[in-house]
Amino acid sequence: MLTDCNIDALICEVKAQFLRLQAARDAVNFNDIREFTTLGMFTKIKLALDASNS
Repeated sequence: MLTDCNIDALICEVKAQFLRLQAARDAVNFNDIREFTTLGMFTKIKLALDASNS
């Protein structure tokens, strides 16, 4: 069961992870993006970034 303290910690961690993923996307850092995603999601993101950079 999540307590208020656990929820606050979870929200903080999710925000930090999202910001790191967004920074990796902005920098087109495929290594970092791959650490955060499943192989299927990574493939979709990589195809979209490759298409937008063409």
